[in-house]
Amino acid sequence: MGRVERGSAEGCWRELQSGAFSVQRQQSRRAKAQTEGLAKVLADAETDRILGVHILGPEAGSLIHEAVVAMEFHGAADDLARTCHAHPTLPEALKEAAMDVGKWAIHSAR
Repeated sequence: MGRVERGSAEGCWRELQSGAFSVQRQQSRRAKAQTEGLAKVLADAETDRILGVHILGPEAGSLIHEAVVAMEFHGAADDLARTCHAHPTLPEALKEAAMDVGKWAIHSAR
């Protein structure tokens, strides 16, 4: 939902920073044999405001609502990253992707 890294409309370009998290690294997904997927957060490089979120994989539809609310209220990636997410749950992938925007993700492959 929202922006993508490439192909932004002319005149609407902003410098972006992104964070991603592969659900393959998530224990709860391994237990369900759902190891394919990705959560990605795109934010304005200057303000950290969330401009786009992409979630691919099983149960993506049940995870996107959190990002929609954050974007509606002009939330920052840091806001999403600091929100409490129960462990081990699927929404942790979105938290890790938001944390990766600021390069302080705990379980990132970087």
